[in-house]
Amino acid sequence: MNTEIILEIIKIVGYIILGGIALYLNTKSSLKEKASGYIAEAEEAYKDATNAGGIKFEYVVDKLYSIIPTALKVFFTRDMLSAIVQKAFDAVEAYAKTQLDKASASLPAITQAEASTEAASTEELSNG
Repeated sequence: MNTEIILEIIKIVGYIILGGIALYLNTKSSLKEKASGYIAEAEEAYKDATNAGGIKFEYVVDKLYSIIPTALKVFFTRDMLSAIVQKAFDAVEAYAKTQLDKASASLPAITQAEASTEAASTEELSNG
């Protein structure tokens, strides 16, 4: 074989590998973005259900798996998608907790004495 042909084959293989890596990274980034949206969708779809955490989780994983191109499903297993969904859920939960902490910190603090007085007034009204 001629060295030019070998170099040409190596270049083609390199382009294919780089293209595959780019496609993989693009799909992974897209999945992370879509996971949060699907989590919100699952929350809305199962808002009336009790103890539906597992159902919601599978709903999100199934939705993500359905948008992956068939050629990439070899690289994006359900286990990998489960990890992506869990990370997205953890991020949403941490954000919500931060917002809740900020909101509770901005509320005026009442003293124990004020709370006792408030409770006594409420009790008098309900009894009397």
